[in-house]
Amino acid sequence: MSQFRHQWQEELLARQRTATAGGLQKGSVADDSDSVARELYLKGVAAERNGESYLAMVYYRQATKLVPDIDWRCSHAEPTAQEHGMKHVLMLRH
Repeated sequence: MSQFRHQWQEELLARQRTATAGGLQKGSVADDSDSVARELYLKGVAAERNGESYLAMVYYRQATKLVPDIDWRCSHAEPTAQEHGMKHVLMLRH
């Protein structure tokens, strides 16, 4: 788990450096945080669905550190094409 966390933090730092070097607006980094948080949240949903409660909590915790209201955003947002198959899972979280 610590290896995953370390790799994940390196990816975030690399994205921030790329955004800064590329002259992108500050909002782009926030968009990256939102998408990373959404990915983590959906991994948590999948883990919870598979009966892996502890792993689900780890993903949820990481997602909420990035975006505190990620659970609300995911359950109230239109699903992307990739997540369309998980819509019923997100609705169960209410």
